[in-house]
Amino acid sequence: MVSPEVAPRVMPQSVEAEVAVLGSILLNPNEAIDYCIELLTPDHFYQRSHQIIFATILAMHAKSEPIDVVTLTTRLNDAGKLEQVGGVYYLSRISGSIPTAAHVKFYIEILREKYRLRRLIEVATAAVKDAFE
Repeated sequence: MVSPEVAPRVMPQSVEAEVAVLGSILLNPNEAIDYCIELLTPDHFYQRSHQIIFATILAMHAKSEPIDVVTLTTRLNDAGKLEQVGGVYYLSRISGSIPTAAHVKFYIEILREKYRLRRLIEVATAAVKDAFE
């Protein structure tokens, strides 16, 4: 008996929520950054480019640097990571992705839930592997 092909599984994620969090920060950093710092780490983001962007924003905030598309672009470019995150065009798309930062708490909760699910899958997978060994 031939087993049916199993489609590769994608880890729980919400790229839309990730973009919305980053867009909220770029749109209104004074309002959004405090919630993000308190509730998120770069690991909460699934996409590597979003992890890099968020880590850069955190570093900028720690140094009391202004956070907007221009300063973020400059910081990423100076670090040699601008193209790795999608370039100036992608950062501009992120900043224009949402009309208001008012729902940032909701977007953060989506990221936190997806992160919890990914961690649960990692722990369960490790437990299954250990059990077989």
